[in-house]
Amino acid sequence: KATVSVLNWPRPAHREGLIMAQRNALRQILLNANDMDPRNEAIRSQALAQIQEAEKASAQDYVGSLMTELADESAGAETRQLAGILLKNFMNSRDATTAEEKSARWLAIKTDVRDQIKQMTLQTLQSPEKLARNPAASVAVAIASIELPVEQWLDFVPRLCEAGQNKENQFARESAIKCLGYLCEDCPNHDVLLKYAQQIVTVIVNAMSEEPVNPTVRMEATKALCNSCEFMSDVMEQKGHRDYLMSVIYKCVQIEEEPVADMQTRVYGMQCLVKFVELYYGKLVDYMVALFKVTLYAVQKDDEEVGLQGLEFWATMCETEQYLIDNPKEQEGDMVCKYYVKGATPRLVPVVWECLLKQEEGASFTEYNLCFAAGHLLQSLAATICDDVVEPVMTLVNAHVASPNWREAEAALHAFGSILDGPSPNGPLAPQVQGAVDQLLNIVRTAQRPIVKHTATWCVGRIAKFFDKLVISNFLEPVLNTMVGALQDPNPELGVYACFAIHNVAEGCGRGMNDNEEENALLNYQPSNALSPYFMHLASPLYKVATSTQDNNLRTEAWSALTSCVSASAGDCAQNLILLLQDFLTHLENFNVHAAQAQGEEQLRTVNTMQEMSCALVQTILRKFRFPENRGQVAPHADRIMMCLLAILKNPHSSVETEALMAVGALGEAVQDGFAKYIDAFAEPLMRGLRNQSAVSVCMIALNTFGEILPYIVCPQAPQGMTLIQQVVLALLENLNSRELDNNIKPKIISMFGDIALNIEDKFMPFLEMVLEVVTAATQLVQTEVDKHKQGDEQDKETWMEYQDVLREEVCACYTGVLVGLRSCMKSANDFAKKILQQVLIEVESIAKDRNRIQENLTQVVLELMCDIVDTFGSQTKQMMMQNGEISQMVMLSMRSADSDVVKAAKQFEHC
Repeated sequence: KATVSVLNWPRPAHREGLIMAQRNALRQILLNANDMDPRNEAIRSQALAQIQEAEKASAQDYVGSLMTELADESAGAETRQLAGILLKNFMNSRDATTAEEKSARWLAIKTDVRDQIKQMTLQTLQSPEKLARNPAASVAVAIASIELPVEQWLDFVPRLCEAGQNKENQFARESAIKCLGYLCEDCPNHDVLLKYAQQIVTVIVNAMSEEPVNPTVRMEATKALCNSCEFMSDVMEQKGHRDYLMSVIYKCVQIEEEPVADMQTRVYGMQCLVKFVELYYGKLVDYMVALFKVTLYAVQKDDEEVGLQGLEFWATMCETEQYLIDNPKEQEGDMVCKYYVKGATPRLVPVVWECLLKQEEGASFTEYNLCFAAGHLLQSLAATICDDVVEPVMTLVNAHVASPNWREAEAALHAFGSILDGPSPNGPLAPQVQGAVDQLLNIVRTAQRPIVKHTATWCVGRIAKFFDKLVISNFLEPVLNTMVGALQDPNPELGVYACFAIHNVAEGCGRGMNDNEEENALLNYQPSNALSPYFMHLASPLYKVATSTQDNNLRTEAWSALTSCVSASAGDCAQNLILLLQDFLTHLENFNVHAAQAQGEEQLRTVNTMQEMSCALVQTILRKFRFPENRGQVAPHADRIMMCLLAILKNPHSSVETEALMAVGALGEAVQDGFAKYIDAFAEPLMRGLRNQSAVSVCMIALNTFGEILPYIVCPQAPQGMTLIQQVVLALLENLNSRELDNNIKPKIISMFGDIALNIEDKFMPFLEMVLEVVTAATQLVQTEVDKHKQGDEQDKETWMEYQDVLREEVCACYTGVLVGLRSCMKSANDFAKKILQQVLIEVESIAKDRNRIQENLTQVVLELMCDIVDTFGSQTKQMMMQNGEISQMVMLSMRSADSDVVKAAKQFEHC
């Protein structure tokens, strides 16, 4: 079997023949790996396996061999390109942990070997073969992103800047500018580039503005400028430099005078302007007249791709101004809202209207084109200027909604639906909405053009979402009848929008009319609500569509709407829910039989989707029976439900597994002590989920599910429950010590120990010492990381401090569970109890020291823990804590907190 093991470094002459043979073998492997002919799938798979084997066998030989192929001008373009891609992937990963491992692997290669690879990479940047130059640029940047932060390859950026100004070698110049753009975009530590920022920007801007124009160089330079916008703060602070930079970009995007840049350059130029709004809003005041002209001209006159960026410019302007309006404390210096959007709206709306008239009949309503982007911009305008958007838009809507020209009628509907979120519910739009509902329903029923019918249905869904009380009070029956009728339409896209409307109506009914959480059927038991008379009228057709349609989008939306109806249902729908559950279990049992026989990727994908949505619906139905008023009604069907879920959990896809596990948790809540008989059968899939360290969501959901069933496996009916708890505790301790498990799960594991202690009380004693050791180690480790990053990168420091606060909150929850659950054991003044007290007080003091930066919720949690300390160990511990300056200061500050829950917790501690 051929292997990848050749390095093109100087070797004894007698080995040249062997080296050439190995290079030929490598080339053949790359050709095989790049063969996409389905008939040669086995050969391709073998080649990919050989490449993986070579990467594991010797990193140095692997990268050297691939670099040799990439740099070889006699090699074919395809193999050179694949060699470059594999090299880049050897060093790059989007996952932070994997990226660190790959960086360490590269730096472990001998320095002289790395230097030679870097030199060959730079040489390849000059290659006349574009398929070699481009991946070489990616490889060079991948290496630099690893080495620059550790003070290596310090001449890389200066060499790129030099090559970027050398007009004698256009290939090298083009590649150097490409590298500068990639580096600014991809380097994980931007701080290392700051000292080169002026150099980089100068090279890029000069390449954009040179005469005579080299189109390829200008395009690469404009793209690089887009990627380097974050490094231009110094340039943007100086008016002269800023003026010049803006004039260069104008030349790249304008189409009124020759020479006109190519289309891709104009797109990148417009993207630069979009980023300037994001990053330098406060510096744009002198340029807004020109920016208004150039962006609207792009929308009206230029190619669609450029026009899309013109619309994006104004959408980004909306988002920026909306943020400033919503966060007045952020407005300082030149970063003050100038209300450009409000001023531009009267002239912007007619341009947006022109775009709405460019519908592509038959295209998806969500397809990203000028029409869709225009609708998105209208939504942004509405969210930013609120009631001020109503008059200019509704003038056009009212003038054209009844037009015999279908484009005008559909554009009017699209514009109307787009401005529903933003204007005040009782403002100038409200009477327009009330008067439009009957007209919209008539259009849904009678319109001849499918696109008009679809958009009208979408409008109804948007009204149901943002004016839900209006619909529920005045139009509930006609809206639901019309939407159920739309479900029967042979065009599945109409059914998708009908499901969207039903979903929103159901959610509105579930929320109730008074925005009172106690009347919210999504959270609490509700005897009846507005949805009750129509529940089966909706559930039956939705269930039929969900289980019979062949259209994937319609199936998904029907499941979602049905789940929303179930979630919003009130107590008087309980019998209907049971009937629905019985029908559905029959369907699921039959489907599980077919699922076991599924073959091929497409069939398996369909099976996974159906099982995932099925489990979600079962879970939602079961959650409705967690209230004391109707809890017992599920018990007769519990065995069937559990058998279906266990069948799914035998060979699950990860997304199916999470939904099935959540459904089991919901069953536990619904049957409570009746769950005991399922412990033995459920133990294996539960433990498999908890030990699945590679699937973050599965492990987390398994943990949450265990927390839900925990109270019902320590009851007298479940003597085997302690065996499962012991297995879980040991698995969780293993997870905490694992370097493979995602760190975001570990705080939840720690708080779970508190839940376990709270439920099993003194039976937790055998685990207590191990758990406390692990908790102490975790807090110390994270504190070390926080201290290490205090003087480093600001983002890293913030990330670690946020993680520390999350950990602290869960550690406090763990200690609370231990203190309350083992209170009878702790009251005896033994040495072990004193050790626990000391450990808990150290954590309290640590949090108190950071009292000026932590969030209010953490302050509340630690104050509640302090109350539990006093309740467990006596009033003398309160005196001990208040004698600590850090803790007493935290208590005093908490008394004056703006958060009422924190004040309440502080007063509770004061009265302990």
